Amino acid sequence: MGYVPCEWYYENILGDSCDMKCDECFGDKNIYVCKSSFETGDAPEMITIKKGSWWELKFMNYDHVLLSGIDNHELILERDFFYSNFESFIYNK
Repeated sequence: MGYVPCEWYYENILGDSCDMKCDECFGDKNIYVCKSSFETGDAPEMITIKKGSWWELKFMNYDHVLLSGIDNHELILERDFFYSNFESFIYNK
């Protein structure tokens, strides 16, 4: 898993502009990055998941994965699809 410490996210991503909305922030969360763009959902409510977008891991079981994006989108994916399209975010101290 790609755990992102709050301090690192604050200093390197937010740039000292924390608004104290911790539930909407990626700090202190397990983050995965999308490796390739794809579309999901049913027409007309299809959404495009962009390559490089960040997703918080909310839940994982033997069968499915629940991810949450910064834009409040939630994805429920099969584990095989998840592992082929997402990778752990690695931060540098």
